[in-house]
Amino acid sequence: MKWLKSLRMARAVWLALVPLTIVVLALTALRVADAVAEIRRVERLSQGLPATVAMGGLIGALQKERGMSAGFTAGGGAQFGDKLAAQRRDTDAALDAFEAKLAELGDGALSPAQAGRVETALAQLAQVASRRDAVDALSMQPGDVVGYYTSIIRPLIDAVGAPIGANADVDVARGLAAAQGAVEAMERTGVMRAIGSAGFGRGAFSSGEIMRLERLAGERDAFLGVVRQLGGAGQVAALDGHAASEAVRRSEAMLALARGQGLDGDLSSLSGAEFFDAMTARLQGQGAIERALLDGVRARLDAMAEAARTALAVAVAGSVLGLAISLALAMVVAHAIRSALDALTSSALSLAYGDLDAPLPDATPNEIGEMGAALGVLRDNVLEAAAAKLAHDGEAAAREAKDAETAREREAMLLTIQNGVASTRDALDALARGDLDARIEGHHDGAFADLRQSLAATVAMLGGAISEIGDTSAAIVRSVRDIESGSSNLSQRASGQAASLEQIAATMEEMAATVKTNADRAAAAAGQSVEAKAAADRGGEALTDAGAAMERIQRETARIAEMVDVIEGFSFQTNLLALNASVEAARAGEAGRGFAVVAAEVRSLAERSATTAREVREIVNAAGEQVEEGSRLMSSASKALGAIVASIASVADNVGDISGASREQSTGVQEIATSLAQLDATTQENASVADASAASARGLAEQAAKLDALMSGFKRARTARRAA
Repeated sequence: MKWLKSLRMARAVWLALVPLTIVVLALTALRVADAVAEIRRVERLSQGLPATVAMGGLIGALQKERGMSAGFTAGGGAQFGDKLAAQRRDTDAALDAFEAKLAELGDGALSPAQAGRVETALAQLAQVASRRDAVDALSMQPGDVVGYYTSIIRPLIDAVGAPIGANADVDVARGLAAAQGAVEAMERTGVMRAIGSAGFGRGAFSSGEIMRLERLAGERDAFLGVVRQLGGAGQVAALDGHAASEAVRRSEAMLALARGQGLDGDLSSLSGAEFFDAMTARLQGQGAIERALLDGVRARLDAMAEAARTALAVAVAGSVLGLAISLALAMVVAHAIRSALDALTSSALSLAYGDLDAPLPDATPNEIGEMGAALGVLRDNVLEAAAAKLAHDGEAAAREAKDAETAREREAMLLTIQNGVASTRDALDALARGDLDARIEGHHDGAFADLRQSLAATVAMLGGAISEIGDTSAAIVRSVRDIESGSSNLSQRASGQAASLEQIAATMEEMAATVKTNADRAAAAAGQSVEAKAAADRGGEALTDAGAAMERIQRETARIAEMVDVIEGFSFQTNLLALNASVEAARAGEAGRGFAVVAAEVRSLAERSATTAREVREIVNAAGEQVEEGSRLMSSASKALGAIVASIASVADNVGDISGASREQSTGVQEIATSLAQLDATTQENASVADASAASARGLAEQAAKLDALMSGFKRARTARRAA
């Protein structure tokens, strides 16, 4: 360090400014980097909004085409013909606009999660031409039409809500979550529009359709409740106005008519097109709320971008101005110090050469002035050098004693600091191991006492949060176990139904053989007509038993539908919970990012469970329709057998007629056996689907158990008791 001591004062001042300048520049660079990163993050979010808006337009067009297609097939092509063709063109235009927007925005328009869901939807859209041809040919059932279009719309809706958990700004996260809730409510309303258009188009509703309309209405209201909770005062007022609108009143009246008279088939006062128009007006009101929410998100992002740019400009301008002021002040100070030191050096040299009359610098209230005063004292006390030396020796001894006392105080202070740091390190190590009971032990004063209280409060708050998460995880595990149990029971009942149908099919084969034998005997001798009548009676009894079996199958199918409703209810509630958890994680900022990932996984599991439940529902509905068809065939066969018995009783002498009637009877029974074989195959498929549903429930249980195991890694028992 000799070179530093040998520097002139002016250069030393300039050298002292170098570290300060480096620190200022480094801090400026950090602030600039943070501001630039914030600007880029906001720009990425803002860039994704146009794609989201275009995606919303495509969703709306697909929803309208879904409703019209369902009404067209249900009404046998009598309704929506011209409107459906125009709507298909609108859907194609919306798809072209969406793809053009994606191409315009580039690869950064969608997040990875959004891109995956959009890819799934576009893969389904690749089949739209063949599905439209099937609709035109009336070869698709209304339920299949609704299921196909929903398989496209569902991933697009999920893509709208994908950025919620990844956003750190609370207002933006709340706005996106509210918009997601509005889109989900619109989807429920759109499915209700499709089901209702089909029901009014055919003039009747099934009990399953009525139940599904009720369930969809409940889910729609729940998602509108999410919008009310997360939206601002403007959205709440818009929701109130929408609820009191004429469109809502008119559509609710139509839904009430469907619930009250739909099963009786007395719906001639309304057509599917009228119901479609009423629900479309209602959807337009909900769409306005969703667009207002997205406009609010866009305004918030614009404000964030402007704030980040302002912060960047202030940081750069402030740093440059501060650096310029520091340099100017350093120049003035260096010049003043150099002038004073030059005068002091000249006086000191004069005294050194023995010129005790040389003038001294003017006294100033600083170190240089003190040095000038010291030179004056030195000049005045040259003759008293010896006495001054003795006085100096006494003062030196006193300073040594004071320095020793200061050293002891310093050692005591260092020991206190070491103890406090060690206790703090032990508590932080325990906390890093997952021990939420960690505290700073021992008695501490001053800053370490404040640190001890702050750490205790922080750990207590973290322990409470972990306990709540653990309780929620346990509740999820219990719910998943209930779902798994219900799926297993469903699989067992489906297997039982398959076995019953096999027995019925075997009985029908035996009855067919008996009827054929009776026909042969009727042709051989008129005297055997009595035996033919008895055989016909036995056939009627068998058909009665088969009809009873069909009724039992219908009841079991209804129970399966109820279990699917329960599973869908669990999935819906879990999805809402994950949505709220994502918002709370965004509210927590960086500290909640890990929980946001967990909430996203839970939400993904809920979505997969809901998808599986919808597939099971579609299969069960198809099986129910086939069972109803089998029941109608049974009734027709029973009537035919009754006619045969009456003919045998009244025309016993006409053997030829009896023989012809017997052959007709044999043909009818064979058709019944064929129908039963088809129904048996369908029931076997239902059993396979039930097994697959049970396997999915077991997989969901394993995922929930993993979540519970993850939470068990925290030691939180004593913290939970303290919180209680």
